Amino acid sequence: HTVAARAGVTGMMKTLAAEWGEYGIRLNCVAPGTIKTDALGRYPISPDRWKELNRSVLNRMGMAEDIAGTIIFLASDLGNFIT
Repeated sequence: HTVAARAGVTGMMKTLAAEWGEYGIRLNCVAPGTIKTDALGRYPISPDRWKELNRSVLNRMGMAEDIAGTIIFLASDLGNFIT
């Protein structure tokens, strides 16, 4: 269900970016994968599933701090040509 939802959000963002760009409205979508948050602890996760969630080129889950800089950049004037 989450894969389908992410695909829908990505598709919507691409469409809106193409339609609204001429009005100076920029849209960006950040899809970082598994981020370790307090909310993640609400789900019963088996040890094998934890290994799968940690599988990345960095061999760890992301943290909110890992994504914050990207969001700040995109929202700032430094990202004014990215949509």
